[in-house]
Amino acid sequence: MNFIEKYKQKGWSFEFGYDDAYQIENLERGEITHKKIICKLSEKNFNDYINKTETKELINKFDKKTVLIVNGEIRNASEFIKWADKIKNYTDFYFYTDKSSFLSIHKSHRDFLEKISSGFCFSEEDEFYQEALKKVKHQNNMLQWLKFKQSLYKWKKEWQVKGFRTILRMRSDIAFLNPYLLEYNIKQGFLNSVSKGNMLLRSDIIFAFDIEDTKLLADFYDEIFSFYLSEDWINYPYIPLNPDFIIRAKGSTRIEWNNFPTKYIGINPSKNMFFERICCYYQELKNDFKNYSFIKNNNSEKRLNHFGNLSSVRNQPSKIFASERCFAHYLVSKGINSTSHNHLFSGKLIRKRVKKIRIFKNFLILNLKRSIKFLVTNETYNSLKKIYIN
Repeated sequence: MNFIEKYKQKGWSFEFGYDDAYQIENLERGEITHKKIICKLSEKNFNDYINKTETKELINKFDKKTVLIVNGEIRNASEFIKWADKIKNYTDFYFYTDKSSFLSIHKSHRDFLEKISSGFCFSEEDEFYQEALKKVKHQNNMLQWLKFKQSLYKWKKEWQVKGFRTILRMRSDIAFLNPYLLEYNIKQGFLNSVSKGNMLLRSDIIFAFDIEDTKLLADFYDEIFSFYLSEDWINYPYIPLNPDFIIRAKGSTRIEWNNFPTKYIGINPSKNMFFERICCYYQELKNDFKNYSFIKNNNSEKRLNHFGNLSSVRNQPSKIFASERCFAHYLVSKGINSTSHNHLFSGKLIRKRVKKIRIFKNFLILNLKRSIKFLVTNETYNSLKKIYIN
């Protein structure tokens, strides 16, 4: 029985996304134009911020409240170090990355990052990281969570000794739309926005959380294998969730990419329709959460019989780990308030542009290789034909 109701969806894109992913064919012309304008504005605001020369007073013993960690590849290094130079006096930087990746950036950039960092770790030199890789096969998008887990275990006590209360986990390739507002919140430790059980997120791209939640977040890596890739979850990827946390997650995580009963959300609703129907069926969802959460373990058939067919805003196979979808589900299932960042983390993801001449060159080389292969194959075939016929 096909219990997941879906239709064929075209690809999802971040191309003009400064905050969200979307299907470009479902956008109106005006929406695309608006997204392009905001992306250009974010690049302008970010470049103005990092390139502005200003004389600052000497900062003596600033009371730092935020730790900033980058776990993964350091992209867009030239712009990132300019941004880091602006806020290095207000936060402590920690990096957990691959040495092979780190050595690929310019030496001057490497020297700067090592100089400003309070902690630096390479995955190749971490025996626990390497041991984890041997135990089970990893998709590429799982490695960020292994690095994240190791970062928290390695430096948590150090952060507590220093008196930090807020951790900002981020990527290095975001052209922030509101860089001055982000700087202010880093200085303030995201006061009144982040506390135990309350996070500020832009999906799994960048998020701020309280140091008391480090263990819960570190444990997500283990649940990837024990829960989200378990046979029971793959067979029926739904358990009742508290609708209060689902509604609060709007604009912060991709909770709408998870599967929910069609009797509540319909078949492949839009994002806005998803949250509309969650609100409409709030009481039914609340009752399910109170009365049937106990059947979540090893009872995929019981869940199917009780809740029926499933659907989602975005169709993704359950047997493949989808980072944003699973992370959103994990937070809601653990009772974490996933709060919208309200453009605090908004900004275009910076991608290296490949010049048209390079694309043409690669296309030409590819076709040349195919032609040579074709000619060699035919020549070999004709030679063998002559041998056997004669």
